[in-house]
Amino acid sequence: DTARGNAWAMVRNPLLLYFICLAAFSDESIPNRPAPLIDKCITELVRWEQRRPGSVWPKPEEFDAENVVLILGKLALRSFSQTTGIITESEVKEVLSDKQDRSRFRKLLVPAGFIGEVENGYKFILDTFREYYAARAVAADPDPFGRVRLQLHRPEWQRVVLLTAGSLKDEKARWLHLRFPVLTATLVKVFGP
Repeated sequence: DTARGNAWAMVRNPLLLYFICLAAFSDESIPNRPAPLIDKCITELVRWEQRRPGSVWPKPEEFDAENVVLILGKLALRSFSQTTGIITESEVKEVLSDKQDRSRFRKLLVPAGFIGEVENGYKFILDTFREYYAARAVAADPDPFGRVRLQLHRPEWQRVVLLTAGSLKDEKARWLHLRFPVLTATLVKVFGP
């Protein structure tokens, strides 16, 4: 069912397919849209890390998938400002101002492979997750459109923009957009955003 939906491109990646299968064996249904599907994969990966024998991960009520997304979202956004996508150690300190976030980044997220260590710093192993983390950071912004407005026509931001749209909650949309989506889409086409 997932392969027939909008998430077809994701099931062609072996690692993502593994996470989808992992999610399939949970008690919940599998989403067929990319943003919720990636979210489900991250949730299952965090649960797997927490249940692993000898795991040093905190209990779910102390540290969950949402915490992972918050930490890595900030770093993913920063990685898009670099042509290499590499985040240096000084950027980690700058972006993750909270000492506990930096500690969890180094002690949990790097060893678990959420992000990889490279010669000059850190780099996201899969662009799909990097784009998703960045999209979630944009969606959490009080003005998501303002955050991506200058990036709309940059090819490397295309999936981030799409995943941002898929991550937005209805309460972030204006009343007019929710009630009259066709009208607002037409107005945007005629007058611009």
